[in-house]
Amino acid sequence: MKPRFRKLFLNLSLLIVVVVGSLLGFVMVSVQEARTELAKEAIQQLSERSLEHFTAFYTPIEHIAAVLKDWGKEEILLIDEPKRLSAQLIPLLRENPALSGLSIADQHGYSYYVYQEQNSWVFRYHLIDQNEFKWIRLDSAGQEVDTWQDTLSYDPRTRLWFEEGLKHLHRKKPIWTEAYSFHHTQRWGVSGVVSWTDSEGDTVVAAVDIPLQELFTTISKFGENQKSEVFLFNDQEEVFDPERAPQFFVASSELDEYFQKVLGAWNDSIDYQSQSFDWSGSKYWVGLQPLHITQHSIWLASFSKEDNFFSVLESNFPTVGSVSALIILLGIMGAYALVYRARPKNRTIELDMQNFEASAKAFIAKGEGSQIEFKSTVRMNLHSNNPGKEIELAWLKGVVAFLNSQGGVLFMGVNDEGEVIGLSADRFPSVDKCLLHVKNLIKEHIGPSYFQFIDFGMKPIDGQEVVYVQVRPASAAAYLKPKVGEEVFYIRSGPASEKLPVSKVVEYLRRRKMVKL
Repeated sequence: MKPRFRKLFLNLSLLIVVVVGSLLGFVMVSVQEARTELAKEAIQQLSERSLEHFTAFYTPIEHIAAVLKDWGKEEILLIDEPKRLSAQLIPLLRENPALSGLSIADQHGYSYYVYQEQNSWVFRYHLIDQNEFKWIRLDSAGQEVDTWQDTLSYDPRTRLWFEEGLKHLHRKKPIWTEAYSFHHTQRWGVSGVVSWTDSEGDTVVAAVDIPLQELFTTISKFGENQKSEVFLFNDQEEVFDPERAPQFFVASSELDEYFQKVLGAWNDSIDYQSQSFDWSGSKYWVGLQPLHITQHSIWLASFSKEDNFFSVLESNFPTVGSVSALIILLGIMGAYALVYRARPKNRTIELDMQNFEASAKAFIAKGEGSQIEFKSTVRMNLHSNNPGKEIELAWLKGVVAFLNSQGGVLFMGVNDEGEVIGLSADRFPSVDKCLLHVKNLIKEHIGPSYFQFIDFGMKPIDGQEVVYVQVRPASAAAYLKPKVGEEVFYIRSGPASEKLPVSKVVEYLRRRKMVKL
């Protein structure tokens, strides 16, 4: 090692030792002198992690509710077609077993309800002419195995979820109800609600139900992993107990004394609050915060012994110094490598419009792939020598896939082998007529709102006119509309545009954060 590098290495090592040693000394002194402040911070972090764990539980369900509103506004969800409705909704419920049921009703009282019962699915709808409800049971494969009818004194318009939907008709995001008892199961829970107005001006409301027992199980498992206790209580200072069906909420005086200690620190006028109390010879800390999706009717309590916060820290003091020094040293050495590895791997490609022909040739030379596609014509079927709608839909499918993926460039006038053949076969009378045709097809089959992500035009390559369509990733989900009332979702998979089934669309949109609101 050269002297200057040896000196740099020694100076750097000394700096690491000094910094890490000073940091450890400061932490140890702070633990002794500021134990209370550290405990407050620790219980707040525990509470925040508890809430984050809970949020991760219900966020996918909010996305499902948002998709229901989209489908409802686009006349995809129709109460008077219950079997078709079940085929649409059961895949969504199957992917979210925490949901106990899904309800849809309109302002006239006509309703639909579906839920899972062991390995089968049951849905109920209103027989308008007989004033009865019909029930249908499906097996796990979706085959009908049983039907029956009965009379119910049930009007969805009197239910809390429907009333909330009417109040928030113009709200874009789902609204969550207070905790209440579900009509069919009699279980307590909350509902995520969306509403819309159909083409006939009728108000329609949809609700997805989450039992409180599912919430309790989720946060209880988290508390066990954190060496802490986590539980739910309501604004009447009653504790949720999954063993006390059907009401579930029990007065704290009927439970262990520490529940009363915890609730003694509660103030419903403050969102987050922390407090300490002594019990059985130990000091405890508790953090309290409302579950906002329940409109402050349910609160989350996280509490732990103070010793739990410090025993882990103190038992690890002997190894903190060496581990910290190693992490810092490896961080410096690996910084460049991490930045390099973290660079975007699929950036949107763009044509150089100042040097179009050379830029286009370079892309064409690469061949078709996840961001490049070729089409021989805009509208002409070269086999029949006649214009074909299937030819137009084929390249529109590619545009939709680019919008829903990493973007890309479509060249029309280039065959599958990458040979530039021009567009004379389309027999457009002028360039303007051709581009107007392209614009109208995008507007009709994808939607005018997506023009902000699309640039297109016609330019020569080797003397042949070629239409290019430059596509950037869309911020909202794009669908191909082959005909009225039909929507198909495509993504790019290598050189192909892949149709994504409905059951996988929600998860894909959630992962890319592009659910259409």
